[in-house]
Amino acid sequence: MSQTKGVSVSNTGMDMDALVKASVTTYQSKYDAAYKKETVAEWTKSAYADLYTELAKFKATASDYKLQSKTTAHTTTSGDSSVVTATANGDALNLSHDVTVNTVARNASLQSKSAITRATGTSTSKLLSDVAGITLTDDNKDSLAVAISFDVQDSATSTEKRTVSYTYKDLQTKTLTDMASDIKNLTTKTTDDKTINTNITASYDATNDTMNIYNKKAGADNIIKISANTSSISGDPLENQTKTLLTNLHLATYDGATLSSPLDATALNVNTITGVSSSITVDGQTYTGDTNAITVAGVTYTANKKSSSGSTTVSIGTDTDTLVKSVQTFVDSYNTLLDKMTAQLHATKSSTYGALTSDQKSAMTADEITAWETKAKTGILRNDSILSQTVDDMRNAMTMTVSGGGLYKTAGSIGLTVGDWKTYGHITLDTDKLKAAIADDPSIVDKILAGDNKSTSTTDMDSQGVATRLSNLLTVDLKNFSDKAGTSASTSDTSVLGTQITDMNTNLTALLKALQDKQDYYYTKYNAMESAVGQLTSSLTSVTSFLG
Repeated sequence: MSQTKGVSVSNTGMDMDALVKASVTTYQSKYDAAYKKETVAEWTKSAYADLYTELAKFKATASDYKLQSKTTAHTTTSGDSSVVTATANGDALNLSHDVTVNTVARNASLQSKSAITRATGTSTSKLLSDVAGITLTDDNKDSLAVAISFDVQDSATSTEKRTVSYTYKDLQTKTLTDMASDIKNLTTKTTDDKTINTNITASYDATNDTMNIYNKKAGADNIIKISANTSSISGDPLENQTKTLLTNLHLATYDGATLSSPLDATALNVNTITGVSSSITVDGQTYTGDTNAITVAGVTYTANKKSSSGSTTVSIGTDTDTLVKSVQTFVDSYNTLLDKMTAQLHATKSSTYGALTSDQKSAMTADEITAWETKAKTGILRNDSILSQTVDDMRNAMTMTVSGGGLYKTAGSIGLTVGDWKTYGHITLDTDKLKAAIADDPSIVDKILAGDNKSTSTTDMDSQGVATRLSNLLTVDLKNFSDKAGTSASTSDTSVLGTQITDMNTNLTALLKALQDKQDYYYTKYNAMESAVGQLTSSLTSVTSFLG
């Protein structure tokens, strides 16, 4: 990196820049050498960071294979899918179950059975005042007195109610759509004092002129109760107006087959509209819930309709194809990481290409610099000890035996073969061998990949599956990477390389100052020489002129 400065040619014909540059060669060489060393350190740190990212990504993948969702897969078959369907997780056993749907969960609901009646105004008016039969006059239209008020309750296990109310002034503009929105936006407090919406939702269907009110949760404890509220005002007008509104909505309940007769305000006031809990009997044991999905022994049964005659058989089997795909994904991820690591580990470093100085870069195009530095970076982690240890750990994790696996005690025994040195330990998957092992033992993939011991120990690994071992060993390897070079290309960390780069930059600053100081010294010296030569030349000219 050149730091020369000044004019190129003096008045006396001296090439000042060339003279200074030649004079500071030793200082420039020291600076350039330090600059290149710091550049290589940054490249090395960046190469470590790239591999750290890939290693962390694969460790997460390996950790996933400690879960049965990755190492077991089931098929489910229902004798009548219109009655019940099922899915099975890793805990499920390959068995057949007798299932009877006693009731299907249903949400409490109120729906207008017919078009809404308007007590005043036109038959198409959307104003609440017209539905409630309230005439707005100059005397009351701006009144803040409550004109309509009703309570809404959504739970049978709580007496908490929320109120919807409108003043006479509100009724100048409030519509059926507004009422539905206000019901929908009612809020309540949770046990930790957070504000949330109630379970009641509502909508106004303008096309069919109907109001629809639902409890978003099914089950017998999730209800709808709407009652006229007279507590906020004295006298009868409020109660009568509210009852007129509620009655004219023609709200009816649904029993799963038909709508009931419309409920007037009095009926709404005394009746609680309840949801229905699901009830499913599995192998003689009955389970209830607020949804139609009930999980028993790793199998989730979804009730679609009530059983009409007898039970339905639901059979659980092994989904071999899905398991094979899952194992193949694991193998591909392993090989992808291995390729990236061995490419760095065995790359040949060029003796021709190295880091460039700023002077060298200034004489090159951007493409030329990129091409040069790509070659210069090749082999920067060749035979790196941390990288070698990580590759060895990966191979050892895959080849160690797994205790408790029965006939199958290694990854190779179920078709995952680790290659020799020529392939750098690539895994090949024999799908036929894997399928045969699964047919013999449906849980074998879980036993070999996850193992019985899912601890994080790196000393007691006999009963750990290969994926569990990989995850644990890579945790140690990642720490080695982090200690050496941090977790990113940033140079501002306390890793070994990060600290070295900080020290190198401090040294570079000192070397640059020494170089610049020496340049200044020589410029001053040569300028003085030039001045002296100039004065001598002037004197000689004067003497010659005098003698001439």
